[in-house]
Amino acid sequence: DDEVDALLDELKEPTQQEAAVQKLKESTLKLGSALQNVSTDIDSKLGVSQKARNVDTNLGISATVGSFLGKLQIRQRAYDVANSEAVKSISDTVNDTLEKTGVKSAVVDGTQKIKSLDDEHKISSSTADVIAGGVEWVANGLNSVVGKSKDQED
Repeated sequence: DDEVDALLDELKEPTQQEAAVQKLKESTLKLGSALQNVSTDIDSKLGVSQKARNVDTNLGISATVGSFLGKLQIRQRAYDVANSEAVKSISDTVNDTLEKTGVKSAVVDGTQKIKSLDDEHKISSSTADVIAGGVEWVANGLNSVVGKSKDQED
């Protein structure tokens, strides 16, 4: 029973890569919060948002741009082009060419070799850990500029 419980506990433990990705996510959230703190601090001191709203109200920029973009119907036009027979035909031709020339299989083989190298040397996990540490350091520095401690972060 103890052995089974130990094995189940091992299964619940995140892999090194999962832990590194989680650490990177947390650091990124801290950086986002720190950037929000800094921008809020700057805005409160300089009144940037209010000044921008006043300019927009006086000149009607938002209404003009919104109307203009609505008339262009960019989203629908892009969708129509992406789903056109010409684009589908080009995509099929390119895919067939990649298949026939062996490029596709070379890419798959190269991808597998890179994955094996990463599995062996834990490059992506190590890199994510280092980046997470750097991001957290920047976030802490930004928060210290505006006088926010870790407990005060959003």
